Amino acid sequence: MRFSLAIALELDGEQSGTNEPLAESIELYRKVLDEYTRERVPLQWAATQNNLGNALWLLGELESGTARLEEAVSAYCEALQATMPSLLGLLRRRSIKPVRAGPRKSTSSSRDRAATQRAPSANRDRSSPASKSYSSALSTKR
Repeated sequence: MRFSLAIALELDGEQSGTNEPLAESIELYRKVLDEYTRERVPLQWAATQNNLGNALWLLGELESGTARLEEAVSAYCEALQATMPSLLGLLRRRSIKPVRAGPRKSTSSSRDRAATQRAPSANRDRSSPASKSYSSALSTKR
C-alpha cells in the first residue's frame, strides 16, 4: 500500500513540479525499505531503492545544491549492488555471457550480404498493383 502511494506521490510531484509530494514520496519509500529488507526480498528492495533514487533525483532538480542528487546516486548504487548478483546468476543459468566493453571487430555475415543484394534499386517502380490498375483506369477514361 505504501509503495503504491509513494509512486503516486512521486508522479504528482514530477507533474506538478512541487517539492511536497516528492518529499512525502521519499519518506514513504524509506518506510517501505524497512519492510522490504535486502536480505529477505532483494529484488523488491532494489526496485524500491531505484524508485527512491528517482524521487530524490526529481527533488534534487527542484532544490538548490547537490545533496539530494548525491543521495539519489547512492540509492541507485545500492539498487545496482543488490541486483547484480541476481542478474549474473540469471545469465549463468541461461548460459548467456555478459557483454564486455571494448572495440568490436567488424565482420559481415552472409546474411548481411544477401540483404544488401536483395535491397530494392532506386529506379524500381514501387507502386502497388492496385495503384497501377487505378492509374490505368483513370488514363483510359480520359
